[in-house]
This record gives sequence, structure tokens and C-alpha cells, in this order.
Amino acid sequence: MTKTWFVTGSSRGLGRAIVENSLSNGDNVVATARNTASLADLATEYGEHIYPLSLDVTDVDAVDAAIQMAIQHFGTIDVLVNNAGFADMDSVEEMPLATFKAQMDTDFYGTLYTIRAVLPTMREAKSGRIINISSIGGRIGGAGLSAYQSAKFAVNGLSEVLAHEVQSFGIQVTTVEPGGMRTEWGGDSMKAASSDLYKDSVGQAISMIHDQWHHAGDRYVSEPDKVAAAIHTLSEMPQAPVHLLIGKDAEQAAQQNAETLAKNDMANRSLTESTGNR
Repeated sequence: MTKTWFVTGSSRGLGRAIVENSLSNGDNVVATARNTASLADLATEYGEHIYPLSLDVTDVDAVDAAIQMAIQHFGTIDVLVNNAGFADMDSVEEMPLATFKAQMDTDFYGTLYTIRAVLPTMREAKSGRIINISSIGGRIGGAGLSAYQSAKFAVNGLSEVLAHEVQSFGIQVTTVEPGGMRTEWGGDSMKAASSDLYKDSVGQAISMIHDQWHHAGDRYVSEPDKVAAAIHTLSEMPQAPVHLLIGKDAEQAAQQNAETLAKNDMANRSLTESTGNR
């Protein structure tokens, strides 16, 4: 059965890989991006199966309009993929508030806007998949990615809440949490501030991420086309997980973090239980 996908942040990286994978599997795709010029080759190759739309996900009215245009064009939306996002690095104290807000607007509120816009259609159809591209950084915090990880933690929380709310409508929600990927995320597309005040934390984090993305080779990063294939498999699972880790690095980090949290909880058990009447 042919499905219709609505994908944000489609111009490059993982978003484009998801679009290409869906089209190659015979599905229809509404591919959105701020600039759709980079999708021209796919429009030539796949013709009526792709519907490129220019979209700024931080504009709630534009999001509502894009969802309605997509439904008018293909009749429905079966799979929503919230992929639009970016990450700049700076400390919580030093990142300009406007920069912090801009990341939250794109990485979190853009996700919220598209979800709210598509839900009436999915509820009426009593089916649908909502796939929110988060990050292992939505489970584990670290120095430097203050706004990005705050947004991804929020996306993870939103996804859990939403999964409970829409289950009875036949809608499934998954937050996809990749580790490193061979995209421009940690390279040229990331702006990293130079901080003398936080050189021992933020400065080291910036150097580490730069090194990982530019020198890691095959040992570290996942390939976007393989991630896109995994997401396609996810979209067809009868019972999709609410959280899906992507990459061995993400899996290892999540396991280590879970063990650390469990140890911390046990170490502070007496204080935790000191607030009751008995």
C-alpha cells in the first residue's frame, strides 16, 4: 500500500535520505525545507510522487497551511517525520538568549506545530505514524549543547506524552535517537562559540565533537541512508517503540547512562525515602 510521508528538513542530511528512501520504496513524499532548490533532482526523477514545499517550521501559520496543502495534494498524511533542526554550541550562561530561543523554536516548537496540525487528519483516519528525530542528546546531557539538548529532552518528553494520548486513535509515536551520523550536523553547519570562561567544559566538548565528526571515520558515525532505511522499517512495525536508539555509540551511551542513574538512585535511597511518614 502506498503511503504518504510529510518530512521536514528535507534539503540535506538525514532528511533528504528519508525522502529518497521513501520514494525508492514507492511512497509519496511531501518534502519540506526552507529552500527546496536542492530537491529539484528528486522532482525530476520521481515526478508526481514528490511534492516539494518551502516551509519555515517556526511559523505556525505556515505549518498549518503546508499540512493542508499536503492533504489536498495527496489526500492524506500517513507518516509525519519531524527532522528539521540545528545545533549551535555555547554555554548556558553565555549563549545569547536570541540564539537559545531560535534553536528551541526550530528543534522543539517546530515539531509541536507540525504534530498539532496533522493530528486531526490522523485521528479521523484512526491511523498514522509520528516519528520525531531526536538524539542520544535527548537522553544524556553534556556541556556545550545547551539549547540543542534542552530542545531534544523536550521532544522526548513530548513524544512520551503524545504516545499515551493518541494510542486509542490508532496513532503511534516514536522518538528516534541517533548517535553520530555522517552529516553536516557536527561539522560545517554547526556554529561553536569560543569560551575562555568555560574552556575546561564547553571548550573541550567543542574540540571533541569537531574531532569526532572530522576524523572518526567508519568507527563512529552511522550512514544517513542506513538510518533512513531503519526509519522505513520502523514505520511498518505493527507495534512501534516510543524510543528507538540509532547506532552502537548511542546504544552504549544509553546503557552507561542508565547504569549511572540507577547507581545514583540507590546511593541516595535513604534521602529519597526520608520524606514519608514511616
